[in-house]
Amino acid sequence: MSQTVETPETPLMQQYQSLKSDYPHALLFFRLGDFYELFYDDAKTASAVLGLTLTARQGVPMCGVPHHAASNYICRLLNAGHKVAICEQVAPSGDAKKAKLFKREVVRLITPGTVVEDELLTPRASRYLVGLDLDIVGWGLASFDASTGDFLATQNLNDPDLYQLLSFISKTGPAEILANARTMKEIKKRGLDFGPVTLTEYTSREAALPAWASQAVW
Repeated sequence: MSQTVETPETPLMQQYQSLKSDYPHALLFFRLGDFYELFYDDAKTASAVLGLTLTARQGVPMCGVPHHAASNYICRLLNAGHKVAICEQVAPSGDAKKAKLFKREVVRLITPGTVVEDELLTPRASRYLVGLDLDIVGWGLASFDASTGDFLATQNLNDPDLYQLLSFISKTGPAEILANARTMKEIKKRGLDFGPVTLTEYTSREAALPAWASQAVW
């Protein structure tokens, strides 16, 4: 159980909390000058995975990574099954000089199954993203590797013990599985073990996408 830490009443930390609230299940890389800083439980998680020194300011746990070397750290976090939200300073240089606080926005949400950058990919390894729908009747899924464009959709309504589903997942070795609440409930109810894969729950098409992508055609 994480320890509750009161948020300092500063504009910067209030800005951080506002952005973090939109990405509760991702580690927020919050840009501060030449570093990405992580705070609270995000800092504790990242420091443990990456071997970073965990410090504190005004009682708030924090750690950071250099902006120019962030890809290596992000890759290690993705390989450990975490999601990373990249928050950048987006104010024009002229406005930033006048403002007391940089405007910041999350410009990218990176998950284990949505990686396309060469520097974040493991050589000769696939990064399949699987969308799974499972109920008492059967299952259907779509598998997609964003780095290669490889796509497959299939279903099975005659697999009561889910042997075929488990076989497909084992052979494909997806990096991430997307599922709605009903499917997640079935996964837990049946005690399914998909191995080292990130399970991501979504509630609707809009909820599964960041705000800037809500109008995208998929």
